[in-house]
Amino acid sequence: MSDNWNTMTDFQETSFAYGQEYQYKNADGTSSGVAAYEPQLGGDENPWKQPDSYSEKVKLMPDDQFYSEKPYGESFFPGPSVGYARVEVKNLERLGVTRHATGKIVHEFYTAREFPVITRNTDVEPLQEKTMPWSISSLLNIRSMDYLTASQGFTIELNDMHGKPKSQHVYQEGAPDAITSVKYIYDIESHSFGNDETTTTEVYPHTFRLRSNVSAIDNKGNIGDGQLGVFMDLVADLRESKTEAYSGAINPNIDAFVLPIPVPVVIPTIHANVQQEKTQFRSATTTKVIQRSGILKETIATDLGSVVSTQNLLYDRETGEILLTSTKTNFNDLVYSLTVPGHWYYDDMGPAYKNIGYTISSPVTFNTSGTATIANASNYFVEGDELMILGYGIGWVTTVSANSITVVRKTGVPAIGTFSGLSVLRSGRRNQASTPIAAVVSLSDPRTGIKTNSFSKVLSSSAIEFGEVWRTYCDCFDGNDDQFAYSTNPYILGRKGNWKPLRSWTHLAGRTQSTYNNNTNIRRDGIFTSYTPFYKFTPNGWRMDNFNWTYVSEVTEFNPFGSEIENKDALGRYSASQLGYRQTQPIAVAANAKYAEIGFDGFEDYGFSPCADAHFKFDNPVLSTAASHSGRYSVKVSSGTDLVLTKAFEACLIQDCTTEIGTTTGEGYIIVTVSGQGSGAEFDYEVIQGDPVINIVSGQFRVYGTGWTIKVIIREPGCLTSKIISQ
Repeated sequence: MSDNWNTMTDFQETSFAYGQEYQYKNADGTSSGVAAYEPQLGGDENPWKQPDSYSEKVKLMPDDQFYSEKPYGESFFPGPSVGYARVEVKNLERLGVTRHATGKIVHEFYTAREFPVITRNTDVEPLQEKTMPWSISSLLNIRSMDYLTASQGFTIELNDMHGKPKSQHVYQEGAPDAITSVKYIYDIESHSFGNDETTTTEVYPHTFRLRSNVSAIDNKGNIGDGQLGVFMDLVADLRESKTEAYSGAINPNIDAFVLPIPVPVVIPTIHANVQQEKTQFRSATTTKVIQRSGILKETIATDLGSVVSTQNLLYDRETGEILLTSTKTNFNDLVYSLTVPGHWYYDDMGPAYKNIGYTISSPVTFNTSGTATIANASNYFVEGDELMILGYGIGWVTTVSANSITVVRKTGVPAIGTFSGLSVLRSGRRNQASTPIAAVVSLSDPRTGIKTNSFSKVLSSSAIEFGEVWRTYCDCFDGNDDQFAYSTNPYILGRKGNWKPLRSWTHLAGRTQSTYNNNTNIRRDGIFTSYTPFYKFTPNGWRMDNFNWTYVSEVTEFNPFGSEIENKDALGRYSASQLGYRQTQPIAVAANAKYAEIGFDGFEDYGFSPCADAHFKFDNPVLSTAASHSGRYSVKVSSGTDLVLTKAFEACLIQDCTTEIGTTTGEGYIIVTVSGQGSGAEFDYEVIQGDPVINIVSGQFRVYGTGWTIKVIIREPGCLTSKIISQ
């Protein structure tokens, strides 16, 4: 890149060129290029192509010699691409400039040279059964049998290491040693070339194969071995050829001779000849293709003599995500970082494969409330499932119990009638399994404390509470747009089925402080004096416990399209933003204000859909492009005419609810009472802790059991009320 300085200075000064130089060479000056494989057509000099000799025995003559060409399974090999093991990048050199030069960066990559394709095959194992050649049946050709059965197996193991980064080193100009570097170490082992796993052959010192064994944990805290990053495809080819030949012949014969007296004598004879010959050939060939992905085991970063290494220790058995890492500090101490995935606590955030596609082929009957009795329904359905009901259409599951489900249509009308079957089109589990909900950083290995909720030497911890119950602004569902037709279905309205962060929490506890050599002990100080996890494991599943936790921020409003528009911090201070242009761009942002307290209209996005943008839009203003301020439009005010713009802002204002939630004690249960309830209110609840039994009787919650904490939610037009109740 030239700065054209000579042209700008009327050729009084010279131009200067800037650029970088790339060298694809090894340290010894040879090319660092490595071909993943050669083209199959024309690649006759490919060193992979080797003869595999075999012979066919011939009696009383020299054996016939043949060979097959290796490698077996060549069609599965990678394409003929070239990758470079070492790339050196530096700025263009300037004559005489050394002190202020910028040095170089050396990138190293793994290639197919270190991680070749691995092929193995078993020897042919023939099993032959045939009639002995010197037997009576063979000599007389009465019965001859020749059966041959053979089997052989082939394995082709591929990997994805060709081109993966190996290291990066940054050198100062003229310095032989790197000032900073990063190394990436994968889980590998030395590779021996042989026909099978047990063959001992020459070990190539620079060739390796990937390992796929990792330590994995499930949602119950059980830790064991697992396979990660390996895909196997197995194909068997079975063939049979069989020939049976039967033949028979009758040979009549007449013998005549003359006795001493002139009387001829005739003697007839009949000879039968029966032959049987059977030939059979059977073959079984099995081909297994294994694709392994490199598992990053450790990352080592060096900066001016300081070395920090990070190891991946524990993986999620469900998703394969890294849940536990350890980092070695400059004190050679290990710092552990544990992440809790969302699907451990929130089942509806889990993977959809668990029930998507589940089908019932027998008739299903829905009563007038849209409820159908299905045995073990809770094992197959979750709230939010979208069903294809044969002969009826699409329905949404709103309630799931042990042996029944309740289904509504798009408008919220219950599904009623008997239908020939149903199938889960879209699971209520939203495939957010890898979303983290908590994190713990400690100086001790936390693996043993996951099931016992006992963590020691904790340095920091955070948690995120998620929710799917949201309220929706009324100006988005006024019935004027077919896309947003009126509905009471909570999954159509966006009130349920969308898991989003609700609150962020932090742990409150004292920290240790000591002295070392009359100074602060920076190596050991700062751990929590006590710690209890926010998400706890119990024999009945994961539970939430906010003891000694305080929330940092809370999202209070989302728009129907999933964007956050209002939140508040721990001090109760609100922040809000107004979105426009089909809810894609922020047009107003305010601090210390609720969403219902702000409004802005620049008269620029009236050409878009009015729905969901009508928070502060005026009704049918006359727009003009003749003059504008910061955009393309302005409101036209005719000469001599007053213009009054009004907006019925109060119609959709989210107000404080007048509903009050209280409790009274019943016989063996707690009654949750609601007073001041408006028309159209809806009940809902979330179990935070424990295993209560909840029944709704005559519009009241009855909660049975002890040791529980629930969140009661009442939705009514214009407001949302919630309260946490414990027993």
